[in-house]
Amino acid sequence: MAVASLGFFLPFVANRVKAVVSAVNERSLDLQLFADVEESVLDLYSAVRNGYQQRRRRSIEEADAARQVEWHPPSGAVAAR
Repeated sequence: MAVASLGFFLPFVANRVKAVVSAVNERSLDLQLFADVEESVLDLYSAVRNGYQQRRRRSIEEADAARQVEWHPPSGAVAAR
């Protein structure tokens, strides 16, 4: 019984380990980029916070624009239905 359950969970564990290793590898490849950012800003925390806020604001604006198009399609699209 234990061997069967191990075979069931093994793919999930393998995928999680692969994702973690991939994330660590990507981060290690960008060490120079992070070092350059750290050297160019006075306050690293505020720079990261500002970047996150800009990305989040852009994501919200894009989602809102897509929602507006979905709710209010152009009149030609309505006539084509």
